[in-house]
Amino acid sequence: MAVMTCSIRPHMRNRLYALVALACVSGGPAHAESIQAPASDAYLHGRAAVIDGDTLEIAGNSIRLADIDAPPLDYACADPKGATVPCGQRAALFLKELVGLAAITCIPEGRDSYTREVARCSVKGVDIGAAMVRAGWALARYGKTYQAEQEDARSMGAGLWGFQGPLRFGTGGQ
Repeated sequence: MAVMTCSIRPHMRNRLYALVALACVSGGPAHAESIQAPASDAYLHGRAAVIDGDTLEIAGNSIRLADIDAPPLDYACADPKGATVPCGQRAALFLKELVGLAAITCIPEGRDSYTREVARCSVKGVDIGAAMVRAGWALARYGKTYQAEQEDARSMGAGLWGFQGPLRFGTGGQ
């Protein structure tokens, strides 16, 4: 009987155990040996620096959060009284507070037009993209992944949705 050893992240261990158990039930032990855990280098993991509202950096890797678009740092909004508010900086600050000093895990999905990794990232089990959209500091883009979170944010007037004017700040390069 072959012994399968691999190095996996602790949060993925339960998923791997479930996959192996399912394979054993459905196809026997020989089938279970063919299941491979994702390579540990397929993940980006560590403390992140916030570049802007939808871009992080981990160990020198620039990471664009998948399926969201946050305003650039220099983007300004107008409050209900017409005063200028630095919305791009607020989005980045929200992301910085969300990430804090905790280690984050990102699963790359490809690269964008600026050659950054495009990835789904989480911190303490929370999907960072979903949290940014739900708080109203990013828009759901490039798919339908975060549409429900965006509708909630819009209906509550959260984040960017609490300001005047259309939300147009670019394509974000994805």
